[in-house]
Amino acid sequence: MMMPLNALKLACRTVAFKLQRKNSDPTSDYDKAAATYDEYYSKYLGPSAQVLLDKLPVRQGDKILDLACGTGFFSHRLAAAIGPHGRLTAVDISGGMLERNRRGAQARALENIRFVQSDAMGVLRVTRAESLNGIVCGWGICYLDHAEFCIEVQRILRPNGFLGIIENKSTSLKKVSDLFRRVLVRNPDAIVKNIAIDLPKDASHLVRTLCKRGLVAIDSWDGAVSVPCMRGVDVAEYVVKSGAAAGFIDALDPAMADRIIRELAIAVDDERRRGGEVPVTHEYCALVAKRA
Repeated sequence: MMMPLNALKLACRTVAFKLQRKNSDPTSDYDKAAATYDEYYSKYLGPSAQVLLDKLPVRQGDKILDLACGTGFFSHRLAAAIGPHGRLTAVDISGGMLERNRRGAQARALENIRFVQSDAMGVLRVTRAESLNGIVCGWGICYLDHAEFCIEVQRILRPNGFLGIIENKSTSLKKVSDLFRRVLVRNPDAIVKNIAIDLPKDASHLVRTLCKRGLVAIDSWDGAVSVPCMRGVDVAEYVVKSGAAAGFIDALDPAMADRIIRELAIAVDDERRRGGEVPVTHEYCALVAKRA
């Protein structure tokens, strides 16, 4: 009876926090992951992000907004592509991520980037109508209200302006997420906030959600990237240091967070000893669209 009762308790706590709008904030998790983000996340997901970048119709002199800019994977490449007469605004809620981005830009002598520490929607709401040639959001739309995002993007983009999106799908890291939930069922008191993350189902979902009224899909696709993690501790280290668990760790009682991560590592090893597979696979989707 213990496990069903614990599962019910976890569900009740989650619903209560959601109703109270007591949601997790990924900011501190990304601050902590900033120093290791490129070594873990960008190392494996960077090539997939580069595919999106290569499809964007970037031109010299463009004015572009890079939302959830992180350590600068898109920022630095886009800033170089638009040249000294272009202007790129790099936005991230994490000061740690933004500082890494700024240092990288300085090392590359990129002087056409303006750095803004803010949530993405806050910046979109105050941006002038038809003032941008492009908007890019890498691995960050899951934290935004998709309907409001769509409205603001269409308002802000100039005619023929482009939108580039890449994001994990709702099935990304599924087995790891299942084991994480199993650990939480054993420790329902560990959850102290609602995990408010809205991952898209697939590329067609991105098109249906974002390509309305004046925004037209040019290309969309799904993909997957596997990360080699041999042991449970490797899996736990990856999800923490890559930022893949951002928003999940902040939802935990700080006094219990380290223990939950250790139990996740043990759960991975136990599952594999029983003959089960625990693939660390990012399933993602991407979209390139333009304003008519």
